[in-house]
Amino acid sequence: MLRDLGRPADALANCDRALALQPGYAEAWSNRGNALSDLNEPHEAERSYQRALELAPGFVDAWNNLGLTQIDQGRHEQALASYRRALALNPEAAETHWNEALCLLQLGQLEVGWRKYEWRWERSRIKASRRVIEQPLWLGDFSLEGKTILLHAEQGLGDTLQFCRYAAMVSKLGAKVILEVQPELRRLMSTLDGADQIVEAGEPLPPFDCHCPLLSLPLALGTSTRQHSVVHALSFCRARCGARMGSSVSTPTHEAASRSASSGPVGTVRTWRSFARTTRAVRSHSRASRHFSMCPTCSSSVCKKDRRRNN
Repeated sequence: MLRDLGRPADALANCDRALALQPGYAEAWSNRGNALSDLNEPHEAERSYQRALELAPGFVDAWNNLGLTQIDQGRHEQALASYRRALALNPEAAETHWNEALCLLQLGQLEVGWRKYEWRWERSRIKASRRVIEQPLWLGDFSLEGKTILLHAEQGLGDTLQFCRYAAMVSKLGAKVILEVQPELRRLMSTLDGADQIVEAGEPLPPFDCHCPLLSLPLALGTSTRQHSVVHALSFCRARCGARMGSSVSTPTHEAASRSASSGPVGTVRTWRSFARTTRAVRSHSRASRHFSMCPTCSSSVCKKDRRRNN
């Protein structure tokens, strides 16, 4: 509760009081690690998680939380080992599957990472509000030739800008592409290569045969480190934005939404490491912002506390 209120120091003090009364309280040790993580003390947090696991080796949430703290310290392979220990104990732990997916993407293991990323739909904060669409979901498992597909935004504006580039690749498979985006992006997307029709979220949808969420497109299209380059994320706005910017836009200026030609193709490790690593990039910048991240699973900015399990 205190962590949810943005009071990690108070949460830490409460854990310490509980542990003074009951030193073998594994859940308190894990919660202590969570509070220390919120306070940007990953080494101390790791020691608390390790103590929890000494007391309760089958403590799934502690293994998950330990993995997150190992990533905070740049130890991704060890984090994977921690996640796998958690999943061996509870194969249905959706949060751990999702954390593992982000770790795999950061390591450049794109094919398995994108498969794992589909576990986002089982996360408790997303599952209840998951959109229900009658038409079949397309994940690359059937031909799109002659079909109309709805590609729909599912998360924040930045995620839409990052993944709209895939519309051109879907179009090349012979599909008519309807792209549903947030109202703020409708005008910007009007010249996107590959999109035959732009629809604003909340408007009635035209007829379509199948659908795919934008962040499932890397999986559906088999994105890997060997994939060829596609259009830059912001290339669609050159004609519209060039005059307003007052200069050439041949080199995009917003690194978070687009990479320059020298950065490599959309399928490179660098691009997708950047996408997954945003969950780690904010914490050290300032005391006020360190608990928040650009999270690719529920919105453009969420609290990192949500990824650690309290007990």
